[in-house]
Amino acid sequence: MDSGSGFRLIWHLQVFGFLAFSGLHHVSADHQVEVDQKFLGYLAKATAAENGYLSSFLFRVLGLSVLLSDQLLQARRAKKLDPVRDPKARRLLNHILWLAREGLLMVEQYCMPMVSNYRELKVLIYKVSLRWLVCA
Repeated sequence: MDSGSGFRLIWHLQVFGFLAFSGLHHVSADHQVEVDQKFLGYLAKATAAENGYLSSFLFRVLGLSVLLSDQLLQARRAKKLDPVRDPKARRLLNHILWLAREGLLMVEQYCMPMVSNYRELKVLIYKVSLRWLVCA
């Protein structure tokens, strides 16, 4: 089994909810996001020949996802986030909200209508949009 199929197996287990029952529940949320990002990049590259427009939006979604996960990690590491008194914290929280809204808008308006022919990509797009809906 190569590394790509290993990621694919973990991703399928996550999507279909088998992680809680299979003893693989030790996979963290950060690791799930990384697996989703790798699989999104793989699918964006795979759809480039068939649908270049969809592929370009998938790469944009991947970029926003990477930026959002970095910002969320930075906010999680901050000891005290007080957006009322600290302008840096306010900028960070506003940027997180902006990234989440832009990503959700891009996924809902451009990607979801085009992924009806791709089963795995459809599931991944819905999973990513739900994650961004929680952040926004």
